[in-house]
Amino acid sequence: MKIIEVSLRRPVTVLICTIALIVFGSYSYMNMGVERMPNIEFPIVVVRTIMEGASPAIIDNDVTDVLEARINTIEGIKNLSSSSYEGRSIIVIEFDLDRDVDDAAADVRGKVSMAAGRLPDDADTPQVDKYDPADRPIMNVAVKNDGRTDMKTLARYVDKVVTERLQTVKGVGGVQLAGFRDREIRIWINTDSLEAYNITAKEIKSAIYTKHVELPAGRIETATKEYGIRLEGEYSSVAELEYLPIAVRNGAVIRLRDVARIEDGLEDKRSGAIYEGRPTVMVQIRKQKGANEVLLSRMVNERI
Repeated sequence: MKIIEVSLRRPVTVLICTIALIVFGSYSYMNMGVERMPNIEFPIVVVRTIMEGASPAIIDNDVTDVLEARINTIEGIKNLSSSSYEGRSIIVIEFDLDRDVDDAAADVRGKVSMAAGRLPDDADTPQVDKYDPADRPIMNVAVKNDGRTDMKTLARYVDKVVTERLQTVKGVGGVQLAGFRDREIRIWINTDSLEAYNITAKEIKSAIYTKHVELPAGRIETATKEYGIRLEGEYSSVAELEYLPIAVRNGAVIRLRDVARIEDGLEDKRSGAIYEGRPTVMVQIRKQKGANEVLLSRMVNERI
């Protein structure tokens, strides 16, 4: 009853408090973060390992089994599952709910580092991450080909222009590309020419590694300035690469174009993205932790 009596005796104060409540409430509502998933942490750790060119059987035997043998010794594991694909291994470790996810991730990193010495030399360093359901893309932007350009030009535009500009939007945590194929220079060796010039494929590989390089060459110092020196040995185009010297036979220089065909193309297609029934490059945008998804989507659309 005291609240009612005070309110009746001080109507101006009540009116001011009511207006302030409405104003600050509206301001808070307009600036409140919006997310599809609550900000919670699950005691789940994921281990990813890349080994380019390896078959699923080799990945399972030489990578997944080796890591699982070490990880299984960690206390508090509720469930452990693994998948072996061509060129990559994924291990998902689920701990008891009362286990701190940071401590669990640290234990997994320790065991993985112990097992790293038994992995094949071609395998990359295993990546250990905490599972975050909010780390999924919030937007998919399709960059489609209108028919006036080729996929190589489109892929370069997405990689060098679109991705870099979207990464600078406030709140963007990362940008991934689906259906993207990077530029790749292919060298198709002519076996008959190799036999005729008595050259091996190893010699071609060695020539590319040793002559298609750019190396630091020290510096020159004066009383007031310092100049850096570098050896520019990299070839800037396929036409220049064709003249790469491979070997000398009977006083004649054998160049790369004499024994091989050079092709400026794209890497092998391992994934694809389709929009309106046509191949496209899909730009997947992930947000930073705590960012407003609705506001971020608007800012990305404005940048596009």
